[in-house]
Amino acid sequence: MRSDRYSPILWPFLWLAIAIAFLFPIFSDWQSMGGWDQTYFHAFDETARRTVLDYGQFPAWNPYHCGGRTLIGHVASTHMHPLFWLVALPLGTGLGFKIYLLLHIFLGVAGMHLYMRERGAEDLGALVAATAFGACGYFSWHFAGGHVSYYGLTLTPLILLFLERGRHKARYGVWVGLLLAWTFLLGGAYAYPFQVLLVGAHVIYYSVADRSPTAFYTAAIAGLVSLGVSAVKVLPVLEFTLKHSRPSQLLESIAPWELFEPLLSRRSHFGRWGNHPFTWPEYGSYIGYLPLLLAMIAAARQTTQRRYYVGMAIFFLLLVLGNHGPYSPYALLRKLPVYKDLRVPSRYLIFVVFYLAALAGFAVSAWRRELTSRFAAHQWRYYLPHATALLVILELCSFGQHEFRRTYNIKPVPLALGESFDQWVVGRPEVESYLGPYRNVGIVNCYEEGANPRSPHLRRGKVPQVFLERVGDGKIDEIRVTPNQITFRATLERESVVLINENVDSGWRIGDQKAFDVRGLIAFRLPAGERRYRAVYRPRSMVIGICLTSTFMLGIVFFFVGLARRQRTGWRATLFP
Repeated sequence: MRSDRYSPILWPFLWLAIAIAFLFPIFSDWQSMGGWDQTYFHAFDETARRTVLDYGQFPAWNPYHCGGRTLIGHVASTHMHPLFWLVALPLGTGLGFKIYLLLHIFLGVAGMHLYMRERGAEDLGALVAATAFGACGYFSWHFAGGHVSYYGLTLTPLILLFLERGRHKARYGVWVGLLLAWTFLLGGAYAYPFQVLLVGAHVIYYSVADRSPTAFYTAAIAGLVSLGVSAVKVLPVLEFTLKHSRPSQLLESIAPWELFEPLLSRRSHFGRWGNHPFTWPEYGSYIGYLPLLLAMIAAARQTTQRRYYVGMAIFFLLLVLGNHGPYSPYALLRKLPVYKDLRVPSRYLIFVVFYLAALAGFAVSAWRRELTSRFAAHQWRYYLPHATALLVILELCSFGQHEFRRTYNIKPVPLALGESFDQWVVGRPEVESYLGPYRNVGIVNCYEEGANPRSPHLRRGKVPQVFLERVGDGKIDEIRVTPNQITFRATLERESVVLINENVDSGWRIGDQKAFDVRGLIAFRLPAGERRYRAVYRPRSMVIGICLTSTFMLGIVFFFVGLARRQRTGWRATLFP
């Protein structure tokens, strides 16, 4: 029996309070940035802002990164997400990312609470689970370290909530698909395939347990919706990765006895963890002793629901262990497309944390019911579970504050755009790469761990950005370089090849002519005579993607309108069933 003594109005304010308490240090300076990878993602959004605000162009190409490369086709870019246009574009990238983060922690806490209530937990148990998940150390370390592309992992409870409903009504696949699309558009290079794997594991379980194909229909709808809605980015990313893949050959493994340390250690440093190749935040997923103890108590109770959570937790723990031979789960998973390019198996720990948090919530619910039935006359039957919930909230939020306070201290640089665009080399690319859009300079030796097709013939310094392959063929002048468009005047004595000082990409065109490769640079063959030219970056994959995304979004609107009319329910009941 679930307790409904708490007012529903209370919960949104409490979820928001937990999110603010967890992230409190990031609001000390509204425009400051986090360290490490935060500047990497910051540069992408700031490039998109400068492209729109300064040049009035659609953000598709990034001239500031690695000698020029696609922006819309970069899997880690976030500017095609609705939040960029609604938040970061008008308010600034620094403040925008903080609002992104606050919103996603709120959604993680709220989603977990709603999921637990759907699964039969009392409000207090749901609150413990929501805090143990939404304010866990995995999010503290990854988000404080700047992993913006992981923000979508906070949507895991909401995805599973609608997937659970989709066991019996396949239309909930639309909501699952929209949440997956949200994740991908937010730069979900890891988060999206992780959640696809999570959905797949649950669909297999549901289909076997229910002996019904409905869950598969739900998953099929979800996949179609997620790819269709995010097609504006999916197609350019697919086009780029097919040409420039980045297979990761690093097969890491974690010993089983090492698993407790990431879940229980409060260490605060960015050094290596033992003999492992990456820094500690890649492994840390602090959940605390009390939630872990509660989860173990719940796991010991022999019920079908508990066995389901324990089984899923074990499955993802086996992935976390990494490479332990050719038939280990992680090694087998890496044989699949996309997953072969993913590294650091400890990143799957977020799903282990999810199941542990859920078990902890069920334990608190069962404990409270037992106290109520046995000690109905004693006041401490009420205070003891509440004190437990408060302790979990205070402990995890205080830990999160400590991590964010250490990293969110980089002041934004003032905007000082140069009169002309040039390519330069910086001293510390992992820190200074984000300066490009602020200074209107390209960073040749950029910080980029993905596929990086960079021409060795890029010219550095104050040199013409458009030039002739053969010097004596004429002259190029009146050059103007903007992110998606380059204009110049060519006076040519004969048909000649003109080079642009950026990495080649077939999305560049002059009229009907597509750019081709000369020494890794953008090249066009132009006729003799004097004429002004305009090179524009407009890849066909982007155009097709915009059309598909628009079509799918229109179709989804019609779907919800039709659903509301057929069921004769209000918009609130239709959109939030």
